[in-house]
Formats: sequence, structure tokens, C-alpha cells
Amino acid sequence: MKKLFTFFSLLCLVAGLSAQEFVPLTVGGTTDTMDVQHAATAVVDIDNDGTLDILISGDGMGKVTEGIFFSNGDKTFSQYTDPNVIAPGFLACIDHGDIDADGDIDFIFNGWLPGASSNTNGIALNDGTGEFSLAETLEIGQVAPTSGFADLNNDALLDYYFFGNGSGACAIYFQNADGTFTKDNTSFASYDFVDPFANVIDFNNDGYLDIFLTCGWEQNIAGRFSAVFINDLFGGFTAGDQPNIIEKGFGSSTWYDVDADGNLDLLLNGDGGADGEASSDIYRLYKNNNGVLGEAATFSEYRQISVGGGARFADFDNDGDADIVLTGWSNSEGRQATIIMECTDAANFTYVRHAWSDSDQVPGVSESDLEVGDFNNDHKIDIVLSGFSGQFERRVAGVIFNDMATANTAPGAPANLQESNIEGGGFLFSWDAGTDGETPAAALTYSLYLKDVTNDKWLFNPEADLATGMRKVTGLGNVDNSLSWPLYDLPDGDYEWSVQMVDGAYEGSTFPTPRAFTIADGLIQTSSVGNAGSHTAKIFGAEGMLNIELTALPVDADVTIFTIDGRLLQHSALNSTRYATELNDGIYVVRLNNNGEVRSEKIVIQ
Repeated sequence: MKKLFTFFSLLCLVAGLSAQEFVPLTVGGTTDTMDVQHAATAVVDIDNDGTLDILISGDGMGKVTEGIFFSNGDKTFSQYTDPNVIAPGFLACIDHGDIDADGDIDFIFNGWLPGASSNTNGIALNDGTGEFSLAETLEIGQVAPTSGFADLNNDALLDYYFFGNGSGACAIYFQNADGTFTKDNTSFASYDFVDPFANVIDFNNDGYLDIFLTCGWEQNIAGRFSAVFINDLFGGFTAGDQPNIIEKGFGSSTWYDVDADGNLDLLLNGDGGADGEASSDIYRLYKNNNGVLGEAATFSEYRQISVGGGARFADFDNDGDADIVLTGWSNSEGRQATIIMECTDAANFTYVRHAWSDSDQVPGVSESDLEVGDFNNDHKIDIVLSGFSGQFERRVAGVIFNDMATANTAPGAPANLQESNIEGGGFLFSWDAGTDGETPAAALTYSLYLKDVTNDKWLFNPEADLATGMRKVTGLGNVDNSLSWPLYDLPDGDYEWSVQMVDGAYEGSTFPTPRAFTIADGLIQTSSVGNAGSHTAKIFGAEGMLNIELTALPVDADVTIFTIDGRLLQHSALNSTRYATELNDGIYVVRLNNNGEVRSEKIVIQ
């Protein structure tokens, strides 16, 4: 039985262009505010009541301070007071996913115990009612601080990863068809990290998830480390060359397509000491130029002094641009700061400081952690933050409620869903780009769901209400801004799938009518594929040449060729049914975009 304590907070309004309220999280059914820094935060609708809830854990004056806070939908919260197994400690992380494919959202977490050399970690399985128990058979690394869920080899089975401190402490746990997991540390065996922090994103838009890692220190080079590890399409990862990145550590990173060009851009912060930059108080925004990162803007002086969650993108004013909230100690201002940077020109990465940044009611924090979500369903994105605040003379945790004048409108549903066989094996799921009243089309992201009906397994959990599209999570969609997604090794049987659109306020569209199909003898056997087969392509290497052969004339088509480490090599329009180009011996990733249908393959030239 769940036990709940309910608390109410005074509403504090600030004069200006907009108002906001800071509602502190309080504990134990009292007015005592939560006292925590170096925290990890997750925002998920745990109890399936249509409102987002808060999980938080961190350092509370030398002890683990944690809590689950259920949103009541009216700017108040109720604390869950039964024993909470999701308590990773501090310098921690909490991630969510349906690891056992039963339709419920589970959690993976790890961190350090304050005042001790030990750590705490685990995978918490949801029983369907919002009650969690620790998985007893799933191994997880023993040294903090980063872990998460993701399908890293495109077999529609959720994997998990752990990036920890020390040599050999980084591994991916690939899920097998029977529900067991195989540990693989080959991609990261040569690294010796201290306090690594990871994002999983499709960096080069090839339909395969890549990993961005930034860390406090890399022992082999005795310096800071930041790199994009490119997926080789089989779940192997190689660090790509990004010469424009100024490497940081003991900080955090977050991604969003700021300029709506179809590529996710990077906001990176952390302590210096690499690349000739000693500064530890710069947030640097990098534009993703088709796989090459270049500096676009900087924000200073703000030093987070923690790992993970220092900043977040979100469209706070609902004008279609990606605003930024960032935190840290500012030498120039002589205080901890929570800064809202309002985007005024997305194409040129131009931002101005919003009045919230200087409000007495908004606690400035360092040793900080941030997350965003709409906690009272008013279609305005709110901010949950924690850390030390000199302004409030204590550690704080709470929610800044957004009272800006304009509410967000939900995006429209995607259309023209198609599924097709990929030559050589595999299946491609595709859909048309959507539209939204605020967010530019190219900056929209998408969240795919796929159910194995035969075995009653949710291979891609929708993490949203299928009837209304209301999301149970926050952030980008699970396939980023891709308009297609390849999957492999699906067993014979019956399947159902659909996809929703996610806008800049992280609100989801409704789901189009689900598509049903059957796989037999390793191929989709269905008459509902539409015209997807009209653009079937053969991509192959022969005698030092890359060759592409289409079965029909291309429509608005292009070919992009990347080196295996993610560097852009060629980009060409495709105007006929045949394409050939000479390449040096090696391994390449080829992305074919034909009338909005995107397909990527790894090709060997020899």
C-alpha cells in the first residue's frame, strides 16, 4: 500500500514580463524543505495518473537524501513514504526504460554514498502499480556514476550500459532474445575514466544511437576528455575526431536541434584543464554541421561543480525556439546562479538573459542538478532543480513553475506510416515529417513504439498514453529527429507499431492508428506497406567503388557518406536509378535519403 504525505507551498509572484513560482519539495509530512545537492533527478509519471512525478536522490548533509514526489496536478506534491529502493546517493544518475518488456517503466540508477568509498546501484523493476523491487539477476557496474537504457544494436531489445571510474569499468549489456544479457566492454576497454557522464543520441542521423562521453579525467592522457563515440551499426563504438571541441570534465552535456537543420546540437560545460583552456565556468554551445561540431555560442561565468544535469534545453516561452536553463557558481556575480537564456535567433544561436535569472524567488544553485517537465498540465514547461543556494542559505530542491503568458499547443500526429523489408535482412519503419504550431518541423523529434503481439512484449515502450498521446516522460523522442528507423533480427510473429511527434516543450502528439504486420520466414508479409517498396535500393561495394541501384527513379534524393568514426566525407544529390563513386579501401557509413525515407548501411570497400 502506498503511503502519501501531502504538502502545500505559498505562491510567490514576481513582477515583470512573466511571473514564476518556486515550490520547494518538503519531506516527512512537515514543512521541512528537502536539503540536497549533487543529486540525480528523473521526471516520469510513475503512478499513471496523467501527471509527471519526481524522483530525486543526492547528498543531504553527509547522508543519502532521496524521495519520490507525486504531482497532484495543482502545484502541490505528495511524498511517497514506503521504502524507496531507487536511492543512488550523490554524483548519481537515474534513467528509465522498460527493460523487461512488460509495458511498465523501470529504472536503472547508480551513485556514491556520502561519506563512504562505496557506491549504490541497481535496476528497479516496476510491478505495474508503481511499486519497485530490485532485480536480483541483472548485473551492473560497481563504480559510479553513469548508467542508462538504450537499444544500442537495433534489434528491438532494450540494452543497458554502465560507464564507471577506473580501467575496464565501462560496459554495454546487450539483451539476448531469451531475456538474458551479455556484457561487452570491447569498445571502451582502453579507457580509464574518472566521473564519466554520457548522453545517448543519434549524432549523425544514420538511424543508430551513438554515445557522447565527457569525464572528469581520463587517466591515460592525464587530462579532460569529451568525445562522440559513433555506432558501427552493430553496437560497437569508436571515438570520432571532433577537433573543435574544447574538452571538459566534472560537468554535463545536453542536446537539442537549436537551428532546426535536422542535426542535434551540443551544450557542454565542466571544469577546464584541457586544450589550453583552464576556465571551469563556461557553458559552450556547439552547432552540429552534419557530423562536425563547431562553436556557436558561450555562456559564462557559471561553474556547476557537479556531474550531470547542469543545464537543459526547453521552449519555456512557447515561441518555437530552444531556450536554455543553466546553473552554477558565478565569480562575476558573486553568487550561485540559475540562468534562463531566451533564444531570440535560432539560426544564429543568439540568446538573451531572461528576467527570471535575476528574480529573488528563483534560487540560484551550484552543486546542481536540473530536469524539466510540465507538472501541472498547463502546457508550460517547468523546472525542477536542486543544489546549494547561497541566496537561500541552504541546499534546496523544488520546482519553478512557469507562468509565462503563452501556452504550448500539442503537435499534430505523423502520417504515412510505412514498414518495409531491408534487402539483406531487417526492417525499416518510416513516417512523414510532421508540423507544429510552434516548433519548426526539422526540430521535432519522434517516439516510436513497437509491440510483439505474439509474445505480448513491448519492444519499444511508448512511454505515453496510447489513447491520448500524453507522455509519461520528458525530453526528446526515443528516435530523436529521425523519420525512419531500421531494426534487425525480429522473430517471426505478429507486430503492432506507431509513432508520435514530440515538440520543443516535450509535449507529444496523438498516435496515428497503429500499423499491424506479420513476419514470416524473416520477411514482412503484409499488403499494407503502400509505396515503400517503390524505392527499394541496393547499396554495395565492388572493385573500389560504392554503388547504389534503385528500382525506381528517386524523388528529392541524396546520398551522404561518412567515415566509420562519423566524419562527413561526401554529400551528393541522387538524380537517377544508379549512383557510383570511387572510395579508398575502408569501412564507410552510407545514408540514402529518398523522398523522406532514410536508410543507412555500413559498407566495406576493398
